Amino acid sequence: MPPIVEGFCNSQPKTKIGKKCKLIGLVGLPGSGKSTVASALHNYGFPVVVMGDVVRREASRRGIKPSLKNMRDLMFQLRKERGEEAVAELCIPLIKETRSRIVVIDGVRSLAEVRKFKTFGQVTLIGVFCPRRLRFKRLCLRRRKDAPRSIKDLELRDTAEINVGLGTTFTLVDYMLVNDGSISDLKAAVEKIVSDIL
Repeated sequence: MPPIVEGFCNSQPKTKIGKKCKLIGLVGLPGSGKSTVASALHNYGFPVVVMGDVVRREASRRGIKPSLKNMRDLMFQLRKERGEEAVAELCIPLIKETRSRIVVIDGVRSLAEVRKFKTFGQVTLIGVFCPRRLRFKRLCLRRRKDAPRSIKDLELRDTAEINVGLGTTFTLVDYMLVNDGSISDLKAAVEKIVSDIL
């Protein structure tokens, strides 16, 4: 159970939520290192909501196998059913459950999602960049069922992410991390950002 930051964001009237709750959104392509950044931020006591996990949970609820193609198709299906902000909307109850003044959101993709999150709190975006071949290697090491089996699979996944708005969102981040070095280098960069945000 993540440590809870002092204060609450879901017990306030809607007009005051933005002043009370800060959301740190992580933006990056699959395997870029968002999870490592999220883990580093969690060590500061910030709860983490993973948008990909929300999609996987929805897949489980619908009886869909968690393959790469199925997750990609479901991501588009959710947006077709509920609008471009669909996954962000599914995240809001989980953010409320943390009862924390600062929450990390791993996997922000579109500006529609950013706008949805802004109705709930102040949003700061951190971009995480990593070269494709290094991302492929990291994704294979994860051994998840939806891991790409080839660089071509990863290219298709990247294209899907870009098509839902990640490319535009990535260019508008407040902070940028280039994750092509050691984990200690990445954590040191995260420390500087946390110091600046706080």
